Amino acid sequence: MTLDSVDLTIWYAGIVLDVVLLGLLMSRRVYKDLPVYFIYLLWSLSYDLVAWQLMRTLSPEACLQQYMVGITVNALFVFAVWIELGRKVLRYNGATAPGRLFVLLLFVVACLPLWLLAQQAPLSARHTVFRLLFAHLRQIIGILMVAVLLTMAWLSRILDLRWPERELRIATGFGFSFIIALAVNILQTHGFAYPIHRLLDQISVAGYLGTLAYWVLSFSQNETKQQNYYPQV
Repeated sequence: MTLDSVDLTIWYAGIVLDVVLLGLLMSRRVYKDLPVYFIYLLWSLSYDLVAWQLMRTLSPEACLQQYMVGITVNALFVFAVWIELGRKVLRYNGATAPGRLFVLLLFVVACLPLWLLAQQAPLSARHTVFRLLFAHLRQIIGILMVAVLLTMAWLSRILDLRWPERELRIATGFGFSFIIALAVNILQTHGFAYPIHRLLDQISVAGYLGTLAYWVLSFSQNETKQQNYYPQV
């Protein structure tokens, strides 16, 4: 199997999993409880369909530009989903939201060690300025995503919050793909990984496919009434 066929297989698998997951969310009316999460998946599916067609017609530099826009918009959607999950968890526990300054402090504390861990080695001179910007953007987004995950975990521990199973599974899926993506981004900034650069990209995408498969399996199972109940605050 060639690299192109691997990419095509991954793309088809992602499309199928996205469609199945969206169908499950609609059939179980989850889109009413988690509209931002549903819209995020719609965006992800739409972007995959459009991006694949653009990659076949645009130059490599133009593809890189549209991909930078795509991962930036995707990150904004993910942040919005985390806010939605946080509100659901607070409502489930009948708790009040912590102060914004406290949350920001935890987020900064989470970012610092990740930033130090991700300090990259000098990239090859073969990289253009635009490719260097792309590498930095992808790594920054990867750090922010994992920092959000750590911040939510710390807040849950500090406030002694219980997570409904549905929201916990969504957060777990995000966490799995975030950690793989950040690890790949760090490896790709080092020269020794250059021969397997394309393979690392595929591993990163495969990590997200694993998350989609996990969500499909999760939402295909019946949830208990207690897990769907949110007390009023």
